[in-house]
Amino acid sequence: MSYIVSIYFPPQTATLAAVMLALVATMFSGSYPRLPELQQMSPFIMFVSNSSYARWSQEILFLSEMKSENYSSYLDFVGTNVSTVGASLIGYEPVAPEENIQYGITQLCNLGFQFRLVAFVLMVCCNRSKKK
Repeated sequence: MSYIVSIYFPPQTATLAAVMLALVATMFSGSYPRLPELQQMSPFIMFVSNSSYARWSQEILFLSEMKSENYSSYLDFVGTNVSTVGASLIGYEPVAPEENIQYGITQLCNLGFQFRLVAFVLMVCCNRSKKK
């Protein structure tokens, strides 16, 4: 995302704009407000959330932590499982954590590729070298 922002804004403000965009994307990453609450807000906010690296990184981190031995033994003691906790706490689909982790990693790779492709096309079209 920051590559795209740096093409659009002048060099003096491109860094600040990229940081602000990253903060906004992190704000809608699904921690608070949670994903079900974001889905009720508007399609644009869900788009921002789904195109945020922070959302997918946070989901992978949360699910891998829930999968750990310490947390799994606690869940067994309480009498629930990881899928139920993930669905109730954050709003993830109640499937196996391994599937969600793989999906999150795939989404991160897809976002990286898509944003770099869009940035390349914009650089070629806008002829970024003339802005120097």
